[in-house]
Amino acid sequence: MKLVLEGVDSFETLRVVGTFNCIDPDYVGSKRVTKKADVYAFEVILMELITGRKANYETLSVDEQNLVMWLRPKIKISTFLNLVDGTIATDKETIKRIKKIAKLAEYCTSQEVESRPLRASRTKSGNEVTSED
Repeated sequence: MKLVLEGVDSFETLRVVGTFNCIDPDYVGSKRVTKKADVYAFEVILMELITGRKANYETLSVDEQNLVMWLRPKIKISTFLNLVDGTIATDKETIKRIKKIAKLAEYCTSQEVESRPLRASRTKSGNEVTSED
């Protein structure tokens, strides 16, 4: 999905384009591309990296097929770290950053478009992940 041009909040498209599993559900229904659709797609990719799972697994049960729907409610529970890809280092600092990124991913993949930030970023030092409205 292309980024929305600077100074333009959204525009309509005649066809859905992009990687299906990372497309903002609101975009599919409205055919309206927004900056928040790009944030959604990026955060789905972060969820894939954190878990080592694809965004959609058709061979899993219906409840587990969609990564966003499966992972979002689990980010808030203490056993969330059991879902992190086993190939990721488990040192204290890495775990701390994974938790922050996961919380940001949960926020940015909200089904309510209005509650998502316009973009996600990190501070200049790279130590903290934040969202910007």
